[in-house]
Amino acid sequence: MLPLLILGLILALLLVIFIFQNTSPVIVHFLAWHFQGSLALLMLLTFIFGIIISLLVAIPLLIRRMRRKTRSINTKETTEELLHH
Repeated sequence: MLPLLILGLILALLLVIFIFQNTSPVIVHFLAWHFQGSLALLMLLTFIFGIIISLLVAIPLLIRRMRRKTRSINTKETTEELLHH
């Protein structure tokens, strides 16, 4: 757990450095909208949206795995109970 915490802190520090070094304004055109903001902010928002989309895709798979595991455990317990009686 500690190595993950250290890795997270290093990545956060690198992110802060990146944000301070990339403050120039950029314009993004998307369909009929136009956005203007700092390069770092727009990249950070893009990264966050990517994480959200990844989670939305992964959550149903994780739920299925948990259900299968629960069913497997329940089946194993039921089988053991039947064998002991």
